[in-house]
Amino acid sequence: MSKELLMERISRFDLQDQGVEILLALDSFIVNEPLNVRQLKMHAKLMKNTLSTKGIVVKNTQSQELVASFHGFKDWRNAVEQLGSSES
Repeated sequence: MSKELLMERISRFDLQDQGVEILLALDSFIVNEPLNVRQLKMHAKLMKNTLSTKGIVVKNTQSQELVASFHGFKDWRNAVEQLGSSES
């Protein structure tokens, strides 16, 4: 996890007040096999749904960017390119 990059994304999306909840939602996803785009998408959806139950609304693109940062990628596009998939 790139905490510095993740915190920069949280700040850019003006979600600093929800930072703790975002970190908890991100930490709730466990990857048991090599990371791939499908798992990133599932992680983004799970995080978005988890935050939604707490009244925190994030856009799909924001959840994707946060998840990509959490896994150490510069952004969503970079994650997809690095993982070798044309899926986005």
